[in-house]
Amino acid sequence: MDVSGFNNQMLTNSPDMQLYAEGLYCDTYLVRMYGKLHFAKKLKKPYATMPMYRAAFAKEFETGYRLEHPALPQYFSLDDKGDEPFIIEEYIEGKTLTAFVNDNPNYFKTRKHADTFIDELLSVIGYLHQHDIIYLDLKPDNIIVSSIGHQLRLVDLGGCWTCCFDNTTARTPSFAAPEQLKDGYQANTCTDIFLIGRTLQYINVPHIYNKVVKRCLQEKPTDRYSSVEELLAAVRQTRRRGTIRILSWTLPLATIIISLLLLIPGQEEGGSATQRSTPADHPTLHEVSPKPHAIPQQPPLSQSKTAEKSTQKKEKAETVENVTPTPSVKVADDSNDSTKGSMIADLHRAMDKAFNHHLAPLNKYASFDAITWSEHWQPYTDEVERVVKDIHGKYPAIPLSEIKEQSERYMSQTVSPMFAKLRN
Repeated sequence: MDVSGFNNQMLTNSPDMQLYAEGLYCDTYLVRMYGKLHFAKKLKKPYATMPMYRAAFAKEFETGYRLEHPALPQYFSLDDKGDEPFIIEEYIEGKTLTAFVNDNPNYFKTRKHADTFIDELLSVIGYLHQHDIIYLDLKPDNIIVSSIGHQLRLVDLGGCWTCCFDNTTARTPSFAAPEQLKDGYQANTCTDIFLIGRTLQYINVPHIYNKVVKRCLQEKPTDRYSSVEELLAAVRQTRRRGTIRILSWTLPLATIIISLLLLIPGQEEGGSATQRSTPADHPTLHEVSPKPHAIPQQPPLSQSKTAEKSTQKKEKAETVENVTPTPSVKVADDSNDSTKGSMIADLHRAMDKAFNHHLAPLNKYASFDAITWSEHWQPYTDEVERVVKDIHGKYPAIPLSEIKEQSERYMSQTVSPMFAKLRN
């Protein structure tokens, strides 16, 4: 009677084994063991006979096997007795950072994505330093971005420095720190700080991190951050300053919008919806797209008399200033009103488009923080600025200040409701 058994020749004769990636010294295979996918990393034959490469291969396994961090793969087994030593390690579904950036060139320009990547990178490099390991060969090809969640995973510990394996370190010349290219180099944590800066530079992080990256990339190790902890503190301080800057202009903007709202026709006395009159030289959105209005209530008699006297004084002053207005003046005024109405209509259409593109997507959130707001607000204000310039170019006879005032009125009507969702 046949009984169940396991196939011990999992690698050499496995039909499920397939080449995953080719490297200079090692090849990586995708292998299915007991129904589960794993990576099999094999040292190439030409290097398998060299003691230094075999030592580095063994170092990678021994170093990785004792570590536990979410950004590091698990190492399961090592077979270094044959002609082709191999390591079995955790399979990671994803792309190298090189491939990911090529496919998603703008992904890390978003603050939220960049912040997550920076936190994960500093976490794993800091963890290695705490265990007396200096990575030394940090580069985009040694970072995997997972397919689900786009989480960072750091692979290939073969070039790292440890106190036990101090003569098998590696570097990539095109990505290395300046000191790594010099004779007699001694491994130092500041080298990893430089490589972190190169990586952040490679993914093109948002500009608020420019000073942090610049210090990481200083040529002299002593001019860089002395540790990952110091670098992390600088990153957090940069974020706080960024949030403070956002709030510093967000709060005054809210005040301006509220002030402008007071100038817009609205509800006044007794909770009744009475429409206040708007000066003729400041037409509102309602004048461009007329809608039925509530019948205005008659003001009290005392107010009526006061208004009548005021009107009489105004008419008298106008009579003194313009004794005999000619028909040509009136025609010019009518033409000016028509031009102004067309300008407002064009302005509102363009600002509608800018609002719907940049700010309207925020309506899907019940609330949002200052960072999320700034990611949408800055592009919106940039586009509004361009719109104002374009409108002024189209209507040069209308003062730029008046066009800006109309744009601010529009913003007060459309943007102010969104401040209720902004968390402190």
